[in-house]
Order: sequence, then structure tokens, then C-alpha cells
Amino acid sequence: MKFRKLLSLVMVVAMVLSLLAMAGCGNDDDYYGDSGSDTEDEFFADMPEELRGTKVQFATWIDHEATETSNTLRGFERETGMDIEITAVPQASYLQKISSLIAADEAPDVIVENSGFPTTLSVLAPLSWEENCIDPKDPFWDQGITELSTVGNETYLVIAANSTWNMVGAYVLYNKTSLVENGIKTPLELYEENNWNLDTFISTLRQMKQRYLQNEEPAIVAVGHVLDMFGAAQIKRNKETGLLENGLRSPEALAALQWCVKYKDEGLFDLSNDQGNAMRYGGMLLGGAYSLRSKPGWFYDDDWRDYEAVVLPKINATDEEYPKTCTSRAYGICKAAKNPKGGGYFLRYFLNGDNYDLNEVFKNEMCKNMFLDLRDKYMDYNDLEIAYGIYSVVSPDVGTAAGGVLRSIKKASYAQLGTELSKGQNVVDAAVAKGNEYFAQIIAQQQ
Repeated sequence: MKFRKLLSLVMVVAMVLSLLAMAGCGNDDDYYGDSGSDTEDEFFADMPEELRGTKVQFATWIDHEATETSNTLRGFERETGMDIEITAVPQASYLQKISSLIAADEAPDVIVENSGFPTTLSVLAPLSWEENCIDPKDPFWDQGITELSTVGNETYLVIAANSTWNMVGAYVLYNKTSLVENGIKTPLELYEENNWNLDTFISTLRQMKQRYLQNEEPAIVAVGHVLDMFGAAQIKRNKETGLLENGLRSPEALAALQWCVKYKDEGLFDLSNDQGNAMRYGGMLLGGAYSLRSKPGWFYDDDWRDYEAVVLPKINATDEEYPKTCTSRAYGICKAAKNPKGGGYFLRYFLNGDNYDLNEVFKNEMCKNMFLDLRDKYMDYNDLEIAYGIYSVVSPDVGTAAGGVLRSIKKASYAQLGTELSKGQNVVDAAVAKGNEYFAQIIAQQQ
């Protein structure tokens, strides 16, 4: 009797999974348009009834229930009748943990890509309307991520074009109160005069050091973002060929690193990338836009009434435009997901910026406007840095491998730069070769 009950239960579970696998995705032909328009309501109204009452498992290290995102999760549940279950996975061991969940037949449905590409391809399912209700070519999705994550004939990652979860890139944050009190013109004032460039940036730092930061470096400068400013990267992917390239061999990379090391030697920068300490002394940060977000963004305990934000400075005063910038975050469907189609509908809702209160997402109005400017005017995927994910193909010790090349260069004096850069270029050459082999293996598996 117990065996028959167990057998019946197994059959019921199998039938439910079978129904989920057969559930359609509606008709995607009608939904090409701007997010937030009537087409989004129609998109969810056409959701297969079989998905209602099912569960979507989302693997992440962020406690979304403790942030403004909880409102979006509840909105998705009301809209679709599906439940969201957060699977907590540590960021530091994310890929390893997801791999182990797949091996144990406990795969989540939705996973996060946070600088691990292309090694995350090992746990990602290809995206398609038929399999997971995602058409990556729909203009709802940011086509920069679609192109970046297309390998061979398959696309693996998406983010909405209007998403607040895009990490967008870099900007300059500074303590306005300290500058004003010491009679120093602020970067925003320089920007409004069309005089915000690397020369005036350096001039501002020198004034800060002379007047109130004699014993400290006035700024934290993230070298990776400076490479990006100059149109370079350690490793980038050629959009035309799909192959990886060594960005450290470019003249743009040399110019960026020479600039960093020169003014580091003058005592104007800390190149440690310790962005969390950038504002301790009334200083300045040239770094990532994660600090714009509300908790858990950086500096959330600080008094932001003292702070002001501005875009990255022009390389040359005569440049017509300010530099482009880019840092990516994307999302996909896990291999062996139990509810891939539910996961597709979840990503459509979760990543839509119209489903968030931007005044809750960002620390204040200034931060919100800075984020929107970066996302809508200054993002450019052409020089997106993907070194971390490539190094993780080469070495299991990702932290050492990814940071090692730039760490040695950052510690070098200006006179030592040529030697350290040459060593780093050789390391990157090896990493690029391994990365391209990895892409070839993924493409071969698609045949």
C-alpha cells in the first residue's frame, strides 16, 4: 500500500513537470515595444494558465526581501499567480554552488551573471521563446547584453533596456561640502562650464591635497574604469568575430595606465580599488555606480547631503563628448530548471524598471538622475571588461588570477611600468587563448 501511494505521488509530480514543459508562452509577435506600455499588460494577460500556481526559484546573494525589491516580488506574484522562492547562494562561490545544485537535481530557475561570463555558460540554458518564453531579440531587452552573450547560435543572458539592475558603469563622487569650505571649484561647476576634463580633475586633486588632505591621497581611482574611459580593457570580446582580444596591447591601454601611475606617484590617487573608503576624508571617488543605490549600496550610512556626483571627465578639453562607460550585470535561466517558462516571465517582470519606485531604489534624486544619465547616455558595451570571467577559465583561484595583472601594474612606479605591463600582457595572452578555446567548446556542444 505504501509503495502504491509513493508511486502515485511520483506520477503526480511527473505529470506536473510534464505540463510545465508543454505549457506554451503565448504569442510573442504582439509584444515588441517599449516597456511599461499596454503591451506589457497584454504580455502577462496572455501568460499560459498552466503556470499559475507554480513556483519560480531565484538564486541570488542579495536579500531581496529586505530591500525595496520585495515590492516588485509581491507585484509579480499578484500579476502572475506564481510564487517566488529565493535560494540564497553566496556571491563568492556562486558558480560552484549553482553547479552543485544542478548535479543534485535541485537547480534554481533563474540565476545572476555578475562578471563571471563566459564561465557561467556552464550553468546557463540557451534562451528561446519556445523553451523559456524569452526572445532575446525583442527590443524590450538590452541588445548590448544580447550580443555579448550570444555564442555560436545561442543567446544566454538578458537584461531589460530600462532595468534598474544594470550596473551601468562609473562616475565621479565627491564631498561637495569639503570642496566649498576650502574654496575649491567643484567638478559639477567645472562640468557646467564645459571645463571638466582630466587636466581640471588633476588640478582639483592638487588643490585638495594642498588645502586639507596633506597626509592623504585625495581620491580613490579604479583602474579598470580608467581603462574603460580611454576605450580599453584588459580583455574584451570582438563583436564582429566573437573572439576575445588582449586589450592591454592597445595604445589606449598604455595611455590609461601611464596616466594612472603618473599621478599615483604624485600622491593624488590611491589605486587600491578600496572604493568603500573613498569618502573617509572628504575625498573623491572615480568608481562604480553601485554606490548610487540605496542599501546595500556603498556609503549608505553616510550623510549624502555633503555629496555630489558628476560624469567622468573628458580625456582632452577639446573632446566633443564625455567618455563612455560600462559595467554589466545580466540574468538567465539555469540549466535543468524545473520551471524555465515561469522563470522567463519572472525576468520580464523583475527586470522591468517600470516595476520599481526609483525613489526607493536610489539614495536621493541626485543619485537617481546620475544613474539614468549613465544608463541612457553613456553606456557602451564595446569596451566592456570581461577579464574576471576569462581568468576563471584559466585558474580556480579567480581572485588572484583576475586581480594579479593589474595589481602588479598598480604597484609599479612610472619607471617600472613598461616592465610590469609587458609581463601582464603575456599573462593576458594566455588567458585570451584559453577563453577562446572555451568558446569553441561551447559552440561545438551546440552542434
